[in-house]
Amino acid sequence: MQRAAGEAQEEIGEWVTKNVDIGQGLDGVISICVERWKANADDSKKGMFNCFEESGIFLACCRHGLILIGCDMVASGELLKYPLAVLSHISQKIPGRKMIGYDIGCVFKKTITRTSIGKQLDAQFVVPAMHGYAHNRPCQLKHHPKYVLGAGIEDFETCERTFSLTNHCTSITRLATAYHRHQIIDMQLRQCDSDKYASLGNFMLNNYTQALKIVDEYRDIFSQVYNLQHIKSGDFETWQKEEGDYLS
Repeated sequence: MQRAAGEAQEEIGEWVTKNVDIGQGLDGVISICVERWKANADDSKKGMFNCFEESGIFLACCRHGLILIGCDMVASGELLKYPLAVLSHISQKIPGRKMIGYDIGCVFKKTITRTSIGKQLDAQFVVPAMHGYAHNRPCQLKHHPKYVLGAGIEDFETCERTFSLTNHCTSITRLATAYHRHQIIDMQLRQCDSDKYASLGNFMLNNYTQALKIVDEYRDIFSQVYNLQHIKSGDFETWQKEEGDYLS
């Protein structure tokens, strides 16, 4: 984290002057999500971030829980310059198509197309399972992982689990110097990575077993429901599209 944070911090400097207005060029469905996101805290609470030099950390994790990159959030809340810088780094280091979960992934995928990163990043954006239920229904139909082909049983809430572990550092880092704060967070995240790596085999086996169990347990149930309700292959996709068209 310490080395990655330094690299990301340099990249973020590039995006400070490129922070894009997320309210531009959005359709009605997504603009509702923007307004809800902006109204998540009142102005007095938003202003408190200016009191602190470093107000938190922004992380990107893989689906196995390993930390890809992290950076400080400096005297601010969660501005768009942080995910832009993090994704710029990831797109350079990790080739190929990606599925990315972000709290406002529905909005961010529109924003990133208006930046230079959009030309080099091949990705599909979803909203994490828990956060997704705060989005309006038409947005959920397009971006919630349970409706997105390829998401499987992943909930995209890995960063939340990581943050719950870093909360233990709060009492120590609150009054620490910048150097010692980075040192403590670096030690904590390296230990998290070490623990995740040690249990990676069990994690993958359990997920695979869980997926097979879901398929095995529900195959007969779905078959019976299909026959009783005269449901044909492709009906669920059609109903999802029709619901989205109706609500748009």
